[in-house]
Amino acid sequence: MNMFSLLKLTGLTAMVAGVACGCASVGKDFKYQGAGSLELKQTRSSDYQALFGKPNSVEMKETSEGKFELVRYLYAYADMGSARSRVLDMEFRDGTLNSYHYLSSFDKDKTTVNADQLKQIQRGVSKKEDVLQLLGKPHGKALCPSYDADFKDKCGKGAEIWLWTVMGKASTFGVAYGGDQIEVHNIFVIFDKDGVVTEVESSQTKNT
Repeated sequence: MNMFSLLKLTGLTAMVAGVACGCASVGKDFKYQGAGSLELKQTRSSDYQALFGKPNSVEMKETSEGKFELVRYLYAYADMGSARSRVLDMEFRDGTLNSYHYLSSFDKDKTTVNADQLKQIQRGVSKKEDVLQLLGKPHGKALCPSYDADFKDKCGKGAEIWLWTVMGKASTFGVAYGGDQIEVHNIFVIFDKDGVVTEVESSQTKNT
């Protein structure tokens, strides 16, 4: 189950509950400020509890490519007006960070990106520093291979993946009565082993 499927199941539960009782939350809010310090191949699996606290879940997967540990934090909150979510997924390979993805729809740390800059990114020409200047720091990164569902299927297109995500707020009344949806905009930029862009993907989805 990928991050957005998880949001669908847990975030909407909080929203509908918020309509009934005035406010509700799912999960425990975590020390999200540490997300800015995450570095691929540098952050260790022994570090994440000191950075973020106790996770919502931990999954282990052992393959011929190494031992993978998927750590997940999620917090969702709904009041009578709207519902918001904050999520962090991290994947460790043989003890060091192999991928991560952070997103939030809370005002104080909302993840954003200027999608208009995408047209300036050129496949086979643009490099990491060019993409960073155009789109800003990504909300997620992955080294291939990755077993994180957000990145796994894209690893056949390159060696490293960067991800930006924007998630809108949802009206608790709208969701409760089937008239509102959570809009999610994802931007994936994929690089080859030399750091040159091989693929750019942009998609907008609505989760109900």
